[in-house]
Amino acid sequence: MSKEFGTRVINLLRERNKTQKMLAAELGITDVTLSRYLTGEREPGADTVVKIAQNLNTSCDYLLMGKSFDAGAVTTQAQEAAKKKGSGADVAVSFAVIAGLILLAIGLGILTDKDKQNLSDMLKSDNGKNPEGGSQ
Repeated sequence: MSKEFGTRVINLLRERNKTQKMLAAELGITDVTLSRYLTGEREPGADTVVKIAQNLNTSCDYLLMGKSFDAGAVTTQAQEAAKKKGSGADVAVSFAVIAGLILLAIGLGILTDKDKQNLSDMLKSDNGKNPEGGSQ
């Protein structure tokens, strides 16, 4: 994990008037373990990243990548696109939600290379269907 992760957590702690010791206690880990996460000596698991994000009232995306993924904005964009086309609104919204979950899984690093390849193959093939429900 990058040192930027640690920098982001430290900045959020300052903003919230919390100490590393307080955060560690709330997470149920030692302050030494937290310090190692923040310096990049150790890598926290996905569950720990989620707990840190929840505790600091931020997103995992922000902690890991420095920017937040706004699922609401993607969903709104998908709904607007569906309205313009006049059909497929449910498909567009479902796609936006699934895309958001995939991006989150990639950001958390919980997808294996095989998972990524399977997703890539699935998106390329589209199972021979177009978004309107017919065949190509």
